[in-house]
Amino acid sequence: MTSIFYTILKLSITASYIAAAAILFRIIFKKAPKVFRLVLWALVAVRLVVPVSFQSVFSVLPANETHTPTVINNTLHELTHDDYIYENDISTEQSENIISEDKHGFDEPAIDKPVKNTLSVSALLSALWIIGMAAMIIYAVVSYIALYRMTAERIPYRDNIYYCEKVKSPFILGIIKPKIFLPLSLSDTDRENVLLHENMHIRHLDHLIKPFAFLLLSVYWFNPVMWMSYILLCSDIELLCDERVIRKMGIDIKKSYSESLVNLAMDRKHISACPLAFGETSTKKRVKNVLKYKKAAVIISVCAAVVCI
Repeated sequence: MTSIFYTILKLSITASYIAAAAILFRIIFKKAPKVFRLVLWALVAVRLVVPVSFQSVFSVLPANETHTPTVINNTLHELTHDDYIYENDISTEQSENIISEDKHGFDEPAIDKPVKNTLSVSALLSALWIIGMAAMIIYAVVSYIALYRMTAERIPYRDNIYYCEKVKSPFILGIIKPKIFLPLSLSDTDRENVLLHENMHIRHLDHLIKPFAFLLLSVYWFNPVMWMSYILLCSDIELLCDERVIRKMGIDIKKSYSESLVNLAMDRKHISACPLAFGETSTKKRVKNVLKYKKAAVIISVCAAVVCI
C-alpha cells in the first residue's frame, strides 16, 4: 500500500504542473472559447490516471519527475533518523561487530531501527490517505442518497423531466439515466431556457464528468491544487454549456437567458453539497459571460489551440 501511495503522490505532483498551466491559460486566454479550458482539464485528468508520460522540449513537466518516490523515501529516512547509516557503507568488520553484539543480548541490529521507523511513517501517511479518500466517497454517496430521497415525491412533466415541490433550483440527478428536476414556480420562459441548458449538459455527458472529477479529487484530496482545479472545472463546464446554448439558439436569446439565470439564483446548498448531482453555480460570472459573449476571433482560437497542443 505504501508503494501505491508513493505513486499517487508522484502523479499528484506532476499533475499540479499541468493544473498550474491550465490556470495560467484561463488568465491569459479569457476570450478564447471555453472548450479549450476543458481540454486542459482533461489533460490534468489523464496525468492523474495514467502513470506513463513522454518527454518533449515543450513539456511543462520537469525532466526528473520520475525520481520522486526515491526522493521522498530518502527524505523520510532523514526525518526519522538523523544518524542514519546506509547498509552499503558498513564494512565487513562493522557488520561482524553488530552481529556479535546481538549475540550478547541485543534484540536486533542497529541498522534495522531507522528502516522500521521509516516504514512506520510511510504506513501512517498511507493510512491517512486511505481514511481521507474513504471519507470523501462516503460523503458523496450519503449526500446523493439524501438528495434522491428529497426528490422521491415528484411529478412527471415529459421524458426524463420532473417537477418537485422541495426543489429550489433546477439540477440533474443520475449517471446512467439522468433526470432533470425543476421547481414548481418556474415560468414558461424560464422553464424552456433551463431545459435548453440542462439537455445540453446531458448531450455532452457533463453529468458524467463531474462525478468522475470528484472521484479523482477523492483520491488526490491531500493536494490543494486539485481542489482548486475541481472548483474551476465545475465553473468552466457551466460557462461552456451557456456558450453552447447561445450558439445553438442565436444571440437574440442572450437577454432572456440571462434573466432566467438571475431568476434561478436561489438557495443551492442542497445541490452543491452533493458532488454527484449537477447543479448550477457561479450565477454572476455566468450572466456576465452570456451578456459579453461573441464569437471568438480566429487568431485567438488558433493561439489557444497551439498552446493546448
